[in-house]
Amino acid sequence: MSVEMPADAKVRICHAPTNPPCSYPGDMPPRIEPYSLSEFKFRVLRDVLQHGSLTTRRLVRGHGPKMTWDALIREGYLRAAQTMYGEVVGLSKATYQFFRYQNEDADDPADQRVDYLTGPTLLADRAFQNDALEILEREGYRVIARQYVNKQKKVVGNGRPEGHIVSYMLRVPAHVAELMAQNKFPVKPFDWRQDYHHLGQTGYPSLYASIGNGGIKSARLRALLRAHEEGPPGWKHPLIVALPQDHDTHDVLRHVALKHADSSLEGSGIWTGWSYIKERQGIPRLRIIELPRR
Repeated sequence: MSVEMPADAKVRICHAPTNPPCSYPGDMPPRIEPYSLSEFKFRVLRDVLQHGSLTTRRLVRGHGPKMTWDALIREGYLRAAQTMYGEVVGLSKATYQFFRYQNEDADDPADQRVDYLTGPTLLADRAFQNDALEILEREGYRVIARQYVNKQKKVVGNGRPEGHIVSYMLRVPAHVAELMAQNKFPVKPFDWRQDYHHLGQTGYPSLYASIGNGGIKSARLRALLRAHEEGPPGWKHPLIVALPQDHDTHDVLRHVALKHADSSLEGSGIWTGWSYIKERQGIPRLRIIELPRR
């Protein structure tokens, strides 16, 4: 989602119930004036707005000591929560409503997306996912789509979000796509006409990442691997899973390794690099990204 400070930066007050463009259903949120913030504070707010939730340590790394931006929490723009992933920062309800109603008429669904994560578990999960994505984006991956679970626990596609993100669909880095093309596995533009749940498009791996309620447990990981192994043979990329460093899925990893005759790490089905593209057999099925809890 793209949110920029307007060039003419006028103060817009969204607290008066008599102001139709800024009216909210139900209880009125606290008075906030995002476009009256300093450029620095607006930049911090925009970072959280675009990601949904970030750890305090990541915000400190990106914007400096907490004391320079924690006024956004005191003044009701952001809220902080202590979670199993350390302190994380998300949007306040007032900020969510301000940008949601401002952006709902945008033509691009990505510009409509404003996520409000209600509890510590959802906040922690999203911050955890964002840290995993940061690693992958540095490698050149790009997010193509997101799968959400709505309030009815149904998986929905890449339209307006209604809940927790279950997985991300990524496009492989450009240099990887070139290698795949050289080996007669070209990465074509993503075909949105196909069912979103069809994960067999070459060059578009899925990322699953969770830390809430213990993260992705062995049974869930086994199910994901089964679905991946039963998919089309042309994927040429592993399933990507992010787990906390103290995860307890070693039995699953041993199971994956035993399914491959080659005893080397690259032949075990656990991803270590892109050299496997040149192999004729034994496409690795799994890449694990381990992140510290705090």
